[in-house]
Amino acid sequence: MKNEKVLELLKDGPMTSAEISEALGICAHHASSMMLGLIKENRKRPQLVHIKTWVTDHKNQRRYPRALYELGAGPNARKPKPDPNARKREYEARKKSILKTSSVFNLAVPLKCLRSRSTPGTKIANSASNAST
Repeated sequence: MKNEKVLELLKDGPMTSAEISEALGICAHHASSMMLGLIKENRKRPQLVHIKTWVTDHKNQRRYPRALYELGAGPNARKPKPDPNARKREYEARKKSILKTSSVFNLAVPLKCLRSRSTPGTKIANSASNAST
């Protein structure tokens, strides 16, 4: 019964198991196990679904590869190899862009202002110009 609903959903286009679980109102683990059953070919029926590609999902500040399922038989896309240094590279790039100082005077600027890419002086100047108009 649920398999027919999944096949109906996939007629609209490729979906991840998380999107399928949301549409059907079931837990993600149950949707994943259903998709595994539809991917496998057995004696009673042919392969109904295949993995088109893998997409990256950001959940709880971590990156996870998720399968994008497509209706129809075909070869499954290979899962991408994990990149253990990807998180470290992203962190270092963010840190470098946030904490760049072009002047000694930026050392006195609070980190909060550096992150928002503005300085306290510009906020005061803007509020002073608004008060004069």
